Amino acid sequence: MEDANKARNELQSILSSREYQVYYRPKGFLETWWEHATEWLAQKLAKLFPSIEAAGNAAGPILIIMIAVVIILVAWVLFLIIRHGRRNRILKNQKPLQSVSEIHWSSHKHLDEALRQESLNE
Repeated sequence: MEDANKARNELQSILSSREYQVYYRPKGFLETWWEHATEWLAQKLAKLFPSIEAAGNAAGPILIIMIAVVIILVAWVLFLIIRHGRRNRILKNQKPLQSVSEIHWSSHKHLDEALRQESLNE
């Protein structure tokens, strides 16, 4: 009888440890959100493919792929916005023609003007 009580107490102490109690703790926000998102996606996949029973099991990986694609798209859009802003900032001060009359100049006149501008800067 004493061994049974000792074994019971030992099992009780093992089962009350953290690694076994983790299943009984309240779920966090992200964990709850993830479960709802995978359930929703599993329902949508089951409606879309009613003959495939494994559509619910594919919800997790598909959700991960969707999140990765969205993150990549957001990063790409941010890259384009930053690149566009830098380019505008750099090119704002560099004007290719100083006046409208320069459009009608010949190539020789442009070269002469470039040489004149170089000699002024030296």
